[in-house]
Amino acid sequence: MYLTYQVSHKVNSLLNSCFSYLLHHLHSLFLAKLAEEAKRWEDVVYYMRNISISDRELTPEERNLFSVGYKNLIGAYHVSWRLISAVEQEEGSKGSIANVPVALVKHCRLKLEGKIASICEDVLDILHKHLIPSATSESWESNIFYGQMQFGVDNKHKESITKSLEAYNEASNAASAKLQATHPIRLHLALTFSMFYYEVLERHNEAVHLAQQALDDAHARLDELPRRTTMIQ
Repeated sequence: MYLTYQVSHKVNSLLNSCFSYLLHHLHSLFLAKLAEEAKRWEDVVYYMRNISISDRELTPEERNLFSVGYKNLIGAYHVSWRLISAVEQEEGSKGSIANVPVALVKHCRLKLEGKIASICEDVLDILHKHLIPSATSESWESNIFYGQMQFGVDNKHKESITKSLEAYNEASNAASAKLQATHPIRLHLALTFSMFYYEVLERHNEAVHLAQQALDDAHARLDELPRRTTMIQ
């Protein structure tokens, strides 16, 4: 009788734990979606971070929310960084003797750069410690998706650029081998890397060639898509 009670108690505790986890997960997912609608990217990141460190494979919806949240949050800080950098250059060109305005603006710029670097490090930490290990070897979409996130996170330093190129090559090879030319993730991967070539490496001709090649490959496979699929213009 006592043994039966112990087993029953453990089962109930396990069920309660699972229920609490599921409730917390659904709660976080709902709030992340709500924050996305309101364009509150810091909140999206907060709730999706809670989901992402649970060490289980994300669904496509969760994966996209995680990416959208961090992408827009970093993008907003980049906009501020470009504006402040422009002001810094303008103040510097005035040749102020004390250079007080330039020093103040530079302080703001460095503070922003530190914030951007911190967010990028957080993304990479979650990817390497939780999301990539949790993705099954059969889940090529997840592996390729996370691969492209790695090279799209931080492209400001030489070491980061080198790592970005390595991450892209790995993701690109996997995409070519496992995904059709018309697959959205493969197309997005090619588009993102072409932008990397154009904006970071400043190799414009290669950027255009990469994007055009992806488009041509997709066009060549359009007949294989269901008729209801939206055509690529």
